[in-house]
Amino acid sequence: MLNSTLARLFRLGLLGLVATSSSLVASSPIYAQDIIALPAPEEPAAAVNNFPLTVEFLEKMERIHPQLTELEVTATQEESKIVDPSIASMIQSLESRPVVMEILKKEDISARDYILGYMAVLNSLGAAEAGDEEQIIDETQYINPDHIAFGKKYAERIREMIGD
Repeated sequence: MLNSTLARLFRLGLLGLVATSSSLVASSPIYAQDIIALPAPEEPAAAVNNFPLTVEFLEKMERIHPQLTELEVTATQEESKIVDPSIASMIQSLESRPVVMEILKKEDISARDYILGYMAVLNSLGAAEAGDEEQIIDETQYINPDHIAFGKKYAERIREMIGD
């Protein structure tokens, strides 16, 4: 769910990035040795995990996201070559687009806060949904508990915002 949302965001070019795909295919059998060989889930960047999620921030994102979606921003040739973009490169990508920055400015959100906040919102929803499912590896252990609670409380609004 979370990976598909990020992939959709990247494909849309909203951050000027390319999508990365999951290394596991759902239809493939999973054996014990495969599970042992799976890399441990990455802990979210501290800046994302510590981002203060509030209903006021979500309201701003709900106003911003449809406007950015309508822009149909595409990745530059250079950005499309980035396989694993850094937070800094995503911020730089947004800051290089005046029309995007104007939308963010109207809501008093910096490019940095948009990137970190959007990732935090997606993590909160993904973790909230994963908490109800059986896990091979408990990825929710790496997510801020306040973010999980936020994701549970505002799941429908977040899904609506991201078009899921």
